[in-house]
Amino acid sequence: GLLWYTAETGGTGSGTTPMVNTGQPAQTNYYVSQRLDGCEGPRATLSVTVKPLPAAPGVAQKDICQFTKAEPLTAQGNDLRWYYPDGKPVGAAPAPPTDRGATYPYQVSQVANGCEGPKATLTVNILTTPAPTVSKSTVEVCLGSTPQPLQATGTNLRWTDPYGNVTTTTPTPPTLNATIKADGDVFYVTQTGTNGCESSRVAISVFVQTPPTMSIIGTATANLGLEVPLKLTFTGVGPYRYKLSDGSTGTVIKDTTIFVVPTRTTTYQVVEVANKCGVGLPGSGAAAVVTVTVPTIQTSVFTTTTLCAGSGLSTNFTTSGTFNAGSVFKLQYAKTETDSTKINFVDVPGSQVANGNIAGILPNSISAGTYWVRVVATNPKIPIPGSISPTLLTVRSQATGTLTGAQTIFEGQPAKLSVAFTGDGPWSFSYRDSTASGAGTAQTVSTNANPHSFEIRPAKTTTYFLTAVSNGCGVGTRTGSSVVVNVAPLLGIDDQSLADAVDIFPVPTTTTLTVRINGLTARQPALLELTDLTGHITLRYETRQSTSVLMLGQHPAGTYILRIKVGDRTVSQRIVKL
Repeated sequence: GLLWYTAETGGTGSGTTPMVNTGQPAQTNYYVSQRLDGCEGPRATLSVTVKPLPAAPGVAQKDICQFTKAEPLTAQGNDLRWYYPDGKPVGAAPAPPTDRGATYPYQVSQVANGCEGPKATLTVNILTTPAPTVSKSTVEVCLGSTPQPLQATGTNLRWTDPYGNVTTTTPTPPTLNATIKADGDVFYVTQTGTNGCESSRVAISVFVQTPPTMSIIGTATANLGLEVPLKLTFTGVGPYRYKLSDGSTGTVIKDTTIFVVPTRTTTYQVVEVANKCGVGLPGSGAAAVVTVTVPTIQTSVFTTTTLCAGSGLSTNFTTSGTFNAGSVFKLQYAKTETDSTKINFVDVPGSQVANGNIAGILPNSISAGTYWVRVVATNPKIPIPGSISPTLLTVRSQATGTLTGAQTIFEGQPAKLSVAFTGDGPWSFSYRDSTASGAGTAQTVSTNANPHSFEIRPAKTTTYFLTAVSNGCGVGTRTGSSVVVNVAPLLGIDDQSLADAVDIFPVPTTTTLTVRINGLTARQPALLELTDLTGHITLRYETRQSTSVLMLGQHPAGTYILRIKVGDRTVSQRIVKL
């Protein structure tokens, strides 16, 4: 039942609690009583004081160079309260970060009589200057070379050497001593901009390099044909050029591993190593020894020393040592030669190994003669040849037959055909002519002669076929298995009237041949052609004279055909030249 009054006495009380005006500083008394059971008691005095707010602190914009140590901010005022740019309060005066360029709007107020005044904004600018430009962040020079100044582009450059000394003079690193630090001798450079701020530092690492050394690591024992790793290690700066005692060379930019396949126990040494600073020296451990173990194969005596081409060949063999994975055993043969440079071993096709024995089939095309035989292992990368068998192999070739004798004969003349053989004799062959049919008409001949000639008397043009050839190694092969024997008539008359008008003499002749054609006119010339028995034209002569003399002195002795053509009439006659 409170009643509020504006005076200590009198007036009318209000049951509504009054609101204090805080717009202006002032001190105001309020009076209040209470009622109980219809009776109002005495008034109590409530004194309200509205205190004045303090003014906003005095601030000024602050510019700070990047990377400098920032001090806590200050402002003019008492009992200051600071706020981050995001509005969060700070316990104490903040020190702005200077690791990057930025603008920070800090706020600050002051407190008086327990009352906080308005906030003032203090703008902090972090000023930046770009770093200078360097042409190389890593500089490599050779020991003893002419010193060269470092290079950087910028304004008001400041240099710091590896010992912390600061100078505005461009440093020239010495080259008298090799660099021993892993990261080199580090120089720093900055530039100062028009805002008076120094940039971030740019590092330049200087290395004074020396000619290289090289070491080889890889001493080992390995089976023939296996790759062995050799590790090459270097000092100095790459790329490196190297040469080893086995002649291998290479260029690498850092330590590397190479693989070698020595054919015998080999010591690998450094012959030469160089880089851009010149030729160096072998380092410690400049040699590696690879001991090579070589398995062996002993080819045994074979029991059968004479074989036909196409026959099976086998022999026993023994081995010692270890053969590399994937190794395959093969049987080989080579024709015996007095000149070792001409020896050429070839594989026997289809070599099969079982229980210390190896067998294969000699090719049908192998030539007759004496041969060395051995067993080899493919042994990946480096084959291992076995010893040559103590016994020689004699190979007999299968027969081949070639029929020759194509020719032209006159009626009633005999002809000779010939069969030439390869392989060992005696030989047998069969032939038939084109007038025969069926196996029963073939003629079979056995002979030791090579070539074998035989006479035939065909009545007309006939083809002769070589149907089979064989020797002690069985049935052979035929090449040139047919020939044609042409049978020409002794005198061919195509036109009887022209034949009656022609005289040819002398027959036989030695040097000249006279041809007389009765009734020949200048309007209808005669063409004379002389051909040998192969059909080759050896003389061609056109005449308008009734009598012509052909000069045959340069023609070889033999039989010729003279063909005479007048218009569409022809006649031919055999001519014998002595």
